[in-house]
Amino acid sequence: MEKEIRKKMAKAKHSREPIEAPESREVMNVEELAAYLNLGIRTVYSMAHDGEIPGVKLAGAWRFPKAAIDEWLITSARANLRGD
Repeated sequence: MEKEIRKKMAKAKHSREPIEAPESREVMNVEELAAYLNLGIRTVYSMAHDGEIPGVKLAGAWRFPKAAIDEWLITSARANLRGD
């Protein structure tokens, strides 16, 4: 599985084709999160830098716990329904 992910990421660096976010990952990197949320990579970087999305920078690379992202999505969706 890890080899497959690395191969897709290497291909994505040289292509405009989106990569697929693995469903079983507990922690995602920027590329995986962008695919999971159907956002651009630059948008994810910007949101992370601005503190708009739950993530942590480890050794210079952003990491996003899937559980925190899912909770953030649910909380944001509920806030939108309430009109916050």
